[in-house]
Amino acid sequence: MAQTNWLRKLIVELRPHAIWAFLSWAMPFVGAAMISALLALLQRGRNVPLDWFLFGGIFFVSFLIFLGFVYVVRIMSRAPNANGTDVETKPTNTPTLVVADASFSWCCEMVSDDQKKMGQRLLAVKWEPQRSLDGSDPYIDFDITFVNASVFDLNKPATISGKAKFRNKPLASLPQLEKSFPIPHHEKIWIKVRQFVTGGMAQEMKNAISLEQSTLLDFSDVRIPFTGYCHGIANPSFEWSGPPSISFKETTTI
Repeated sequence: MAQTNWLRKLIVELRPHAIWAFLSWAMPFVGAAMISALLALLQRGRNVPLDWFLFGGIFFVSFLIFLGFVYVVRIMSRAPNANGTDVETKPTNTPTLVVADASFSWCCEMVSDDQKKMGQRLLAVKWEPQRSLDGSDPYIDFDITFVNASVFDLNKPATISGKAKFRNKPLASLPQLEKSFPIPHHEKIWIKVRQFVTGGMAQEMKNAISLEQSTLLDFSDVRIPFTGYCHGIANPSFEWSGPPSISFKETTTI
């Protein structure tokens, strides 16, 4: 039963693509055949034999007789009600037997479990900080590689909120999403976050780097909201938060 349900869902999802592929393949042949048939009918219509009119008349009369039978059957299917007027009888609705599928129930439990633990299912497995602190608009870029270990396909994130900290001091500007992409389930995708800093903060960071101090950036208050979907079963929404410490030793200069 579970295999039948999953196969049915797969067929429903693939059917539009299969129809489009068939049409894109068949349309050139169908178009050529239609043009050829129209030309043949046009040439044939210039010298129509008399038997065509005979067969056409027989078909037309037969079609009228068929419509008459349909009308009579429709009239006979009506039954008089209490007021003496005719009402059309309709078949009664028969109850539908709903069978609980154990495998589908297990799938729903897995979806529900992932939905509750998305903070553990979406993993930032790699951070690649790149600093550009010497320009007129100093900033630090973060290429964050995510692994989506959930059953959900995650939509492309569009916003980011919260402020990062340096030496427990919030930075003046909010981080920005420079590049973001959808993250399908069981896939690995990177997202670029850019953090602008003031000139004074950039100088303080450079001094810390020159002194080889164990200076850390704190992104624990930064949030990236995600939404997802799983074939109509569930549509989770949650916020991913950054790590509490990123060492300058891990950064490279752009």
